[in-house]
Amino acid sequence: MPEKSSVEIDALKNDVRSLSSKIDLIIQKINNIEKNEQVLGRTVVTLNDKMKRVESGAPLGTASQAAAVDYKELDKRYASKEDVQELKYTLDMVNPLQFATVDQVREMISDAVKKKS
Repeated sequence: MPEKSSVEIDALKNDVRSLSSKIDLIIQKINNIEKNEQVLGRTVVTLNDKMKRVESGAPLGTASQAAAVDYKELDKRYASKEDVQELKYTLDMVNPLQFATVDQVREMISDAVKKKS
């Protein structure tokens, strides 16, 4: 009996170590996400300021003028988040993986030809 309980204790220790390392990884990922949120927040604020200046027709600095983007043109070139979500929903509903593969279609055609012959 003592051997079995020691094996169980060792297994539990290993599980705890494994969970601890996984928790540490999750904490690191959360910290990275928080840093990325801060960077994105600053970027959004800066871009909003630039966009307001562009829309108001206020003069931009020479470097800013070179980097100025026609935001209406961007709307035409890129899909919105809603468009992408709608497309994803449609693909999930259709689920193209449930359709036949080329090999399966060829096999069905050859079977049909054999049946007719």
